[in-house]
Amino acid sequence: GASPLAGRPVAAVEAAALAARSADAPAVSPRALPQQAEEKPPGDGDVARSSKHSAQQDIARDAARDLQDLARTAAIGVAQRIGPKVAKGRAIRDVLVTRAEGFPTKVKGFLLGELTGAISDFLRAAEAEEATAVLDFDREVAAAFPTLSVVLAGLASPALLDLSAVAFALQLFAAVLPMLVICTWALWKDRASTCSIPTMLLWLRANFALALLLAFAGTAALIRIQQGRRALADRAERAEHARSRAGGLRGQPFSGDLREVVSCQVALLQEAVLIEDSVKESLWFHAIGAGTAIWLTMGAWTNSLVLGWALVPGTVAFRASAAAVAEGQYCGAWATVLTARVSCYLGAILLLVNVMIVAKWACTLFFRSKWFADAVVGAARKADEGRLGFPLSEFFVNAFLLRGSADTLQAKLGV
Repeated sequence: GASPLAGRPVAAVEAAALAARSADAPAVSPRALPQQAEEKPPGDGDVARSSKHSAQQDIARDAARDLQDLARTAAIGVAQRIGPKVAKGRAIRDVLVTRAEGFPTKVKGFLLGELTGAISDFLRAAEAEEATAVLDFDREVAAAFPTLSVVLAGLASPALLDLSAVAFALQLFAAVLPMLVICTWALWKDRASTCSIPTMLLWLRANFALALLLAFAGTAALIRIQQGRRALADRAERAEHARSRAGGLRGQPFSGDLREVVSCQVALLQEAVLIEDSVKESLWFHAIGAGTAIWLTMGAWTNSLVLGWALVPGTVAFRASAAAVAEGQYCGAWATVLTARVSCYLGAILLLVNVMIVAKWACTLFFRSKWFADAVVGAARKADEGRLGFPLSEFFVNAFLLRGSADTLQAKLGV
């Protein structure tokens, strides 16, 4: 048999089949659908889908972090490569801008230099060379004028020379020459005498040798100082003569006489420094310093002999009649004992002068040594740092304490 749906259209057949399936299925209300969905337990497929979703989120998060790190690294690399080039370009731009801004000033300086050279040639041709000094005053002053420390040293040198001369003269005429005379007399008087005072006769010979050394050294030092004074007086006379010649030319500031006045005054200051330095570097100055230091040291020896034996009654007998009675307590060298007493008195009277001479000699030795000079300059610089950095202490140290090789050489060249 033939099918009952044969010959019908296809659409009618599909509609009939759908109606038959709907009739066979149980009726489900719309309200029951959500309850069935809620009551349905999750299966293994849902868990797998949730785990897969979490893994995908982690992978996406790691990828984003890696991308961020890569971008940061790339940015740092670009900055390291391009940054110096940008900085160099900016520096080059600043240099160009500065050069461009200073171009008018340089042009003006160039023109001024050319005009100055032309004026100098003109004045030189017109025999007015002194006037060219004003065209470059700083260079002329630096070339012809000494440093300020040398100027102050030259101003103080005559007074220091006079002070040294007074100290040497006091020591020579008030102590050294009297001691030399009395020691010579005591040596002749006690040439055959005996004395029980320990080292008394040895003390006399040592004191005679020291007095002889100080007499020669003091005389030579005073002669050297006097020669220096005479040289300074000659320089001062020439400077005064030049000043008197320039007295009527005050209206001509560029005259040769005025230049001679300044040159003579500068040379006078520099020569004062050289004379003082030559006195301090002489052999006689060191002989006076060392001899005076020995004399001060021998003062303890002299005082022990005088105070321990000569001035204590009943310790030593000095009369010739007691020579046979006082066994081992007799001293026939009474002239030597008298010389020792006189030496004690003179040493006490001239103690301050002797200490000043030794102090000046020791300071000269220390200040001429490099390590001590560096230490003093360092201390002066530290002191200046506490006063806004102005080098006042260092300036006075160089002017009055550390006048040595550099300033002395400059003064020699200037004179």
